[in-house]
Amino acid sequence: MKEMSWCFSKHIYVSCEIEGFKVGRYWEMGNKYKITIKQGSKYSETPYEYTKENVMDAIYDTYIKLYQMNNGENKN
Repeated sequence: MKEMSWCFSKHIYVSCEIEGFKVGRYWEMGNKYKITIKQGSKYSETPYEYTKENVMDAIYDTYIKLYQMNNGENKN
């Protein structure tokens, strides 16, 4: 939780978006998700590669990675 709190204090937000397909005039939801990272006007996203079973873990792992990258705690 400290990683998420640190990111929020720096206005860094990680979320997910579900894949969508236009069918005629309507949109249908897919079954894949992408991770989005926003900080002010900066925005980045991953490809649609996550499922509903692992997207929440991916979001939390992204918060941890961002915290480690910006605080010199990356042990890898």
